[in-house]
Amino acid sequence: MDNQDLERVYNQASQHYDGHWLSQAGGPVRELFGRLEWKPGARLFEAGCGTGYATALAAEKLGGKGDILAVDLSPGMLAVARQRLEQSGWNQVRLVCQDALETLSKGGSYDLIITTWVLGYIPLAPFMKAACAALAPGGQLALVVHQQQSPREALEVFSQLVAANPEALEKEVHFDFPPDLASLERHLRAAGLELVQAWPGQIVFPCGSATEAVEHLLHSGAGTAYQEAIRPSHRPELTRRFEAELARRHAGGPVPVAHDYFSAIAVRPQ
Repeated sequence: MDNQDLERVYNQASQHYDGHWLSQAGGPVRELFGRLEWKPGARLFEAGCGTGYATALAAEKLGGKGDILAVDLSPGMLAVARQRLEQSGWNQVRLVCQDALETLSKGGSYDLIITTWVLGYIPLAPFMKAACAALAPGGQLALVVHQQQSPREALEVFSQLVAANPEALEKEVHFDFPPDLASLERHLRAAGLELVQAWPGQIVFPCGSATEAVEHLLHSGAGTAYQEAIRPSHRPELTRRFEAELARRHAGGPVPVAHDYFSAIAVRPQ
């Protein structure tokens, strides 16, 4: 699955994304930002700004000062972000529709680089290397990233269905999420960054049924990429079977969807 596929996936999800994702996913972003030292006038880069939730929060933390370059490859997500920022009144933000890794690799001298719920779609090693090179000495990298194989139950069911129906898979799906905190720290250190703090977490979406769980997965972007990997002719039937298996596992009752993640703050040495 390439950037064009991801662009299409998140364009599709953009109008439903906030309602199906931020109710729980905003919490880890607020926690991360609460642990940072915010300096008025800071130069900030955001990789994968999506609908602009973290962008607007960062602008608020900077008190309307400084300079923020927020990049995303989805025009649909950026349209929502632009509307959010206009409503908030923050005018120090530049929204750019580009590949975040390519943009970051052009260099800079940023005081802070943030990325929330996007790493993994962006490969870890090249991103960490580009971030270290683009940070000013003493600059910080702050991130929230999904743990590998999360949401676990949904991915288990998807894998079982694909294993039983290999002809249904049109594209390979592989993302670069870290399996544990030690792996994340190794990536940071290999890039020349010093870990300041890191911690695991979990958010749970209390879906009332298997149908609601499928809606959450497809409209939040969490499962849209996997559905995109299925041949269009097979999608309705596999979606039906996916929902039926979730309902069976939970005896027709509520189907909570748990997303495990890691947060971290690292610094480029002086």
